[in-house]
Amino acid sequence: MVEQRFSGFKPDVNVGQGLWSSLRLQVRVIGALMLREAMARYGRENLGFFWLVCEPLLLSTGVMIIWSFAEGTGGRGHDSIMVPMALSGYATLTLQRHVVSRAVHRFRSSTPLLFHRKIRLIDCLLASNLLECLSVLASFLVAYTTLYLFDAVTPIHNPILMFGAWLLWTWYLFACGLVLACLSELLEWIEHFVGPIMYFSIPISGTFFLLDWIPQEYRGYLYWSPQVQINEMFRSSFFPTDMTFYWDIWYVIWPAVIIMAIGLYLYDYAKLAIRYE
Repeated sequence: MVEQRFSGFKPDVNVGQGLWSSLRLQVRVIGALMLREAMARYGRENLGFFWLVCEPLLLSTGVMIIWSFAEGTGGRGHDSIMVPMALSGYATLTLQRHVVSRAVHRFRSSTPLLFHRKIRLIDCLLASNLLECLSVLASFLVAYTTLYLFDAVTPIHNPILMFGAWLLWTWYLFACGLVLACLSELLEWIEHFVGPIMYFSIPISGTFFLLDWIPQEYRGYLYWSPQVQINEMFRSSFFPTDMTFYWDIWYVIWPAVIIMAIGLYLYDYAKLAIRYE
């Protein structure tokens, strides 16, 4: 009788094992979806991934050439600033553009995959965003390494900060993409505003400037922007150490948490909207 009474405690051990096996299964699902997405996007024989890596390298090379021929630039000294400015700004902007553009009607296009019981709509969005994170980061590192060999950029002195800022930016964009994916299923007209909003936000995104360049009376307004914060964090990891950067990690974490909560709330409504179409 004693063994039967306390036998109910034994499944607690299996609960941990069940959670671990479920986590491993979920990782395998995400990995399979990423592989499928990569094969569908780049194929086996084309040069899609090559151009993804080559595009920021060509952009930075063009900036370096323009500054080297401009009058009164001081040549090399300006290259050491403007080339990493263009490269880092292009990397964060590219990740934002790809994640946001692919989030529109993402759930609707992923419904055929729901034939597999272990796949959920949010898994498809997560796999797509992780693939974008890795591919754009790979293109940045290849371009950065190439430019470093030509002494066009300074070495990375804080890789933990650089990769941490990149992962934080990926999380923030995933939260925004989740909200946008849900809204695009609930409101058809949302997709028409995505492009204009992205273009209008570029001048205040920190892509083409540092907060230290902005007059102090206007700096506080731009300081609230999560993308400005990410650019400042990201650049402070490999820009010259004598430069001044302004960033606070909580200005990205709290907006990401709030937007993520909104996205998870809308997720159930988006699933119902797709089910009854």
